[in-house]
Amino acid sequence: MPLAYYDHLPPEPQGWTTRSAGYIWFDRPYDKGAAQATLRGWPTAHLAGNHLHMLTDPHAVATAVMDMASDWL
Repeated sequence: MPLAYYDHLPPEPQGWTTRSAGYIWFDRPYDKGAAQATLRGWPTAHLAGNHLHMLTDPHAVATAVMDMASDWL
């Protein structure tokens, strides 16, 4: 893909931001996504790690997801 492809966000499907959601982020540059999630009122959690942290520490990531999801259960 040409680099310019990443200059613009894809269009948002109608109504997708009204569903229960959360944002677990590992490291920069995902802090920008966390800030956007916070503006949408979503819960966020920072789990220090790398881009593929769900592969290098799946237990910690699954625990973070379950902790966040428990708020909706």
